Amino acid sequence: MRLGTYRDVLGVRPFRRLFLGQAISGLGDGCGFIAVAWMALELAQPAERPYAVGLAIAAYSLPGALVGLAIATRLADVQPRFLLAADSLLRFLLLGAIPVLHLLGHLPLAAYIALLASSSLLSTAGRGGVVTVVAGIVPDGLRFGANALLASTESIAVWLIGPALGGVLVATVGARLTIAFDAVTFLALLWAAAGLPAIAMGPGPQWPLAFLVTSVRKGKVDDRRFYIWDRDKGNFVESPFSLVD
Repeated sequence: MRLGTYRDVLGVRPFRRLFLGQAISGLGDGCGFIAVAWMALELAQPAERPYAVGLAIAAYSLPGALVGLAIATRLADVQPRFLLAADSLLRFLLLGAIPVLHLLGHLPLAAYIALLASSSLLSTAGRGGVVTVVAGIVPDGLRFGANALLASTESIAVWLIGPALGGVLVATVGARLTIAFDAVTFLALLWAAAGLPAIAMGPGPQWPLAFLVTSVRKGKVDDRRFYIWDRDKGNFVESPFSLVD
């Protein structure tokens, strides 16, 4: 891909704002993985430490994926900038509560895990919001470059620079302040979301999502069932149909 494509993509002002917010919050996320594990070690008893670290890391990311699968169809009509803002604000508030409670001496391990899990509840919805925003603000010919730029920057921030910086911060100022830094970086994403335009959601596809299941026995078709997506029920339901030769 030509470097000029990235220059053109960053020339789209709303995307440039989103890119900066994503990059800064991704850096905080990368720091957070190190700090979250280290604080779990500090809070847990020696015999609990391996389990505490595993639970803390899982709570930091997994709940969002599960919630996203459960409520994705109900968020189809929500403006993506609102999803992004809600995810950012939730992360800022709940991750920010961790260092405050730790400083006050009121942060048992169970509460720590619960705050981490709650902070990530909307992470998948927020990611979906980013994808939808890109589709709405970036011209067709630049969308691949826009998504590639976001994905590459996120990978570098979350998995390379962020953990390295997180290790330095934990070693110098401690896990508590590193998690506080992680929380504050989500204000950058909240700032980005606040400046994004509304996206025209549109009526959706003209044909509903559907599929046909065919059962074959001894080389012959013995059953066919047609399933169509029911938006109200949030599930596929069997629908009658007939074949026309």
